[in-house]
Amino acid sequence: MRSVLCAVAVAVLVTVPAFAADQPAVRALNLQNVKLALPALGELREGLTEVRTADELAKSAAFADDASRAAVGKQVDFAKEKVVVVTWWGRSPSSVRVRLGKDGKTVLFTVVTARPALAILRPHAAAFAAPRDVPVAFGALGLLLDLVRDGEPVRLSLEGVKVDFSRGGYEPKPLEIRSADELAKAEVFADEASRAALGKRVDFAKDKLVVFVWSGSGGDKLVAAPGKDGQTAVFAFTAGRTDDLRHHAYVFAVPRGWKVKKVKYCLPHSST
Repeated sequence: MRSVLCAVAVAVLVTVPAFAADQPAVRALNLQNVKLALPALGELREGLTEVRTADELAKSAAFADDASRAAVGKQVDFAKEKVVVVTWWGRSPSSVRVRLGKDGKTVLFTVVTARPALAILRPHAAAFAAPRDVPVAFGALGLLLDLVRDGEPVRLSLEGVKVDFSRGGYEPKPLEIRSADELAKAEVFADEASRAALGKRVDFAKDKLVVFVWSGSGGDKLVAAPGKDGQTAVFAFTAGRTDDLRHHAYVFAVPRGWKVKKVKYCLPHSST
């Protein structure tokens, strides 16, 4: 089941920097009276959806009804722009930060919220207009108590990528892929087209891929952030409490010289 989130009722802060004249312009869309369709509790994933045409918008499950799609469509020129929808779990005063990646081309959408253990998590969404030919990516989850630094892990889009979930277990374990040759042999991806799609999203001269594939509760969560030493990518896994079985796949680009560390992070049970 999917729930409907009326954006007007959610306290979402959006930080869009003033990029230089030769850099891509990104603007937050006005979501007044726009209803966003989000997965039910335990099903929501932090992620990013691109809508490139009016036809795609008309069919997009990111919006709850035709009136909402029409309201968004009036704000975007699809000849030059695309819509980027960001969804996440966070506490009410969450924010989305928009900035350029180190390559000077990719626009990163990074969520900043409180530490999950200290927050009552709620579903959120925000929408932006971005130049249609500019690559976009979902950045690491920022923590208000430990702000994200430069060189953070970047979660890559899995659009056009098929995953072989039989290669995973019941808890995420990091698989590091350091070169195009290793990617070509990675059986966790179902076909050559999937491997080729990912290969276009990573520069192996600077970065490596860190892949997590598993089956578990629909409420399982995995977030990434740089370690305090500035040379370690820390991936925090929280096991969900819903008694269902869902497939999960996350792929991150991480600086190739960094170490990778996975930690298990348990949320406290609420008192009744």
